[in-house]
Amino acid sequence: MNEKIGLISFSIFAYSIFVLQIIGGIRTLSKTYTVKQKEKIKKWIFFSTIIIIVAVSISMWIISQFKSTVSIEITSINQFKIRQIKFKDYIYLEDKELNCDKESSNILRCYKAVPKDNVKYIITYQYYEFNPKKGKVIKVEEIRKE
Repeated sequence: MNEKIGLISFSIFAYSIFVLQIIGGIRTLSKTYTVKQKEKIKKWIFFSTIIIIVAVSISMWIISQFKSTVSIEITSINQFKIRQIKFKDYIYLEDKELNCDKESSNILRCYKAVPKDNVKYIITYQYYEFNPKKGKVIKVEEIRKE
């Protein structure tokens, strides 16, 4: 499961429950009730809305706990491939497809075009443990050997 699709579908689900709560509250409050019953209904709607917001926040926090950050040393041009798909740059490293920005891909493209023996690169990337084959490049560092 792609993490973006999972987050989007979960958010849509949570927001739809929130909207249904509001609609149900409005329909409930539009009926004729005593003042005491209306206050009880308002409290119930308020607390259930708070519970939904807390549940969504905790879920987002739990998902963020599955992020892993890894650094790998690049000493050869054979360790990675670079491709551009639909105007996005990707670095293929080991068995991972890493989304990267233009600056990182340009640094590695220059290295692929003109390899240097006195330079090595450290690629730091992040991925979710439940989808280890895809990730995102955080930074590419150039280290010169003396």
